Amino acid sequence: MTSQKTIERCRLRVTELEEANATLLVSNAKLAAANKKLRAESGRYQTIAHEQTITIDELLVAKDQCKQMCETIVSEKERILHEKENYILNLHDTIWHLQNSFVCKNYRFTTTPNGFGFVLDFVRK
Repeated sequence: MTSQKTIERCRLRVTELEEANATLLVSNAKLAAANKKLRAESGRYQTIAHEQTITIDELLVAKDQCKQMCETIVSEKERILHEKENYILNLHDTIWHLQNSFVCKNYRFTTTPNGFGFVLDFVRK
């Protein structure tokens, strides 16, 4: 037979366990509510992260397009500049050729419908 003291200890232990169980249930309910709130926030942050990823991808595409457009503009500018440099070099060659091949022997003024004209007569050197 079990002694009265052992029965009292068991009853005390049962009471302690019931109180601990009730405390655990309350804590579990609080944790469940906090977990539900965290899941909602996590979902919201995942949505924000997804939207930001889409925005970043769109910005990267726009950046690449802008970079390509700028490279095209720069290359076109360089091409035009190169053409102008060649044109100027050709003008220098033409001027040199004219200066060393022709000489002005005579000049005169002529009457035109709009006023006067200045005529130069060049001949080969």
